[in-house]
Amino acid sequence: MSVLNATDGTSFLTVSAAILASSAGDVILIPTGLYVEEFPLITHSLTLQGVGGMAQLRTPNPTPANDRAVLMVPFNAGADLTVRNLEIFGASRPIYTNGAGILFEIGNGNLRVYDSWFHHNENGILVGDGTNIVEIVRSEFSFNGNPTYAGTVSPAHNLYVNMANSLTVTDSLFHSVRTHHELKSRAAVTTITNSRFVDGPDSQASYSIDLPNGGIARIENNVIVKGPLAPNRYIIHFGGEPVTPWPNSTLDINGNIIISERADGATALFNQSRDGPAGFSFPASMTNNTFYNVQELVRTGYPPSDLTLSGNVMLSGTAPSVSMAPPWQSGTSAVPEPASVLLLAGALVAAMAGRRWRRARAA
Repeated sequence: MSVLNATDGTSFLTVSAAILASSAGDVILIPTGLYVEEFPLITHSLTLQGVGGMAQLRTPNPTPANDRAVLMVPFNAGADLTVRNLEIFGASRPIYTNGAGILFEIGNGNLRVYDSWFHHNENGILVGDGTNIVEIVRSEFSFNGNPTYAGTVSPAHNLYVNMANSLTVTDSLFHSVRTHHELKSRAAVTTITNSRFVDGPDSQASYSIDLPNGGIARIENNVIVKGPLAPNRYIIHFGGEPVTPWPNSTLDINGNIIISERADGATALFNQSRDGPAGFSFPASMTNNTFYNVQELVRTGYPPSDLTLSGNVMLSGTAPSVSMAPPWQSGTSAVPEPASVLLLAGALVAAMAGRRWRRARAA
């Protein structure tokens, strides 16, 4: 089956050829299968979508030819990127140890990710400063990070978003990060809802959720499980690097199930945010959460200016099991097959009638 530019109906043998020939705003449909290519830089707004199942993307060698990522939107391209139903894996980078499944560099617009899986990269996704919107929906991030990291170069995470305007994570699964954090966000606004964060038995994850620059943050209706090998006791971290730059930061943690499997104890929130020279932490609220084997709700680096604790339940003993089913397979959130798939099928029939294409799939 051919890769199809659904915007103009052109078929291609490879994903790379389709990207190179595309124009701003095009939609590229990629049939399910494994594509081992050195993908070109994405320099204009584009949608990449797997159809008929996940399209798997990786480079021939762990270090991509661009030295950075499997898919890369370079510095100041001014582009938006949407990906749907893709599996992206295997990226690493020597010395800097921050190779990424997707690198969305400084000076670009919106990154939207739906129904996709990022695994066994150093960073699942790495987002540069100045990005407008980052949206993650029904996606999975697992086994990213760098287990050989020695603390001298770049840490790596399942998801790392720098100083974007906003990050929204919905109905997604983060688990088994090899080092550092399941999710790290420096965005001005971070909203995380209806998602799962599970370190697993072998992860060396530090924080489950790290918000080192504060911002307006909401963490609601999630399940968070801190693993037994976690090197520190804190589950959610807010502020602390070194003074929160986002003015009027607030943190709302509501309606979550938070579980610790760490024998040496755990603290749900470490609030190191600081409201300028006054030396008080920004407001934080923890309401209607259920905690299992979490000994301490909040620890602060500075006196709390406004701390709300209400309706929380603290339990010990056996915690409920957590589903590890991929988000795109659950409930009504199965991967949608939009009308453009019909265009793909029609174009493939026409192409096969005129020419026998070789399948754009690497063994």
